[in-house]
Amino acid sequence: AVNDGGPIAKTVFVLATNLAAGAQLPATGTGVVINGHNLTLRGGMDANFTAVIGTTILEGSNNLFHGIMATDATNVRIENFTVTGMLANGGASDGNGAGLLLRNLRDSTCSNVVLSNNRARMDGGGVQVAFCTNLTLTSLLLAQNVASNSGGGLNATGSSNLNLDVNSVGNWIGFADRGAGVALHTSAGCTLSGHVGSNTSMWSGGGVLLDQTAGTTI
Repeated sequence: AVNDGGPIAKTVFVLATNLAAGAQLPATGTGVVINGHNLTLRGGMDANFTAVIGTTILEGSNNLFHGIMATDATNVRIENFTVTGMLANGGASDGNGAGLLLRNLRDSTCSNVVLSNNRARMDGGGVQVAFCTNLTLTSLLLAQNVASNSGGGLNATGSSNLNLDVNSVGNWIGFADRGAGVALHTSAGCTLSGHVGSNTSMWSGGGVLLDQTAGTTI
């Protein structure tokens, strides 16, 4: 689902639960890209697209940098997905946010998303949040994701007013730094709730790392 901000016929895009693994995703790059305003990407629909019955599985088979990438937009909604097997091993932003890369979003929501077994060369094995404002992530399960630097499950940087409701378990920082479960850097006025457990960091913040996060509540 891509919108460059110009006219578009649909603002809600839906996917059924029976999306064949990898069959409808590109061979390289990013599975789904959102870069326009007022868009909803909704997975988990039944075959008739009348009801939500589960999640749509996006399987990267270690061939894609990101499962879903949403950038430079306002009022974006992402719902009902399982994202697994992504490998963010590229340069610049393609080394961050293997499962879900959210950058420069405002007034947006991501809900009912499972991110498992994704790996990032740098930050955010499961999720990378960068320069976002008024972003709500709710009912997120982060499991067995790996990052080499920060935020094995979720990494946030340069953001404000994040509302994070996550279950982050079994995530790992591979080599350098910190914040295996959840890492928040230079992000003010955030709220973190849910469960964080059984995460492993080689340095500090095995569960949660807070770094320059004024006004943050756990």
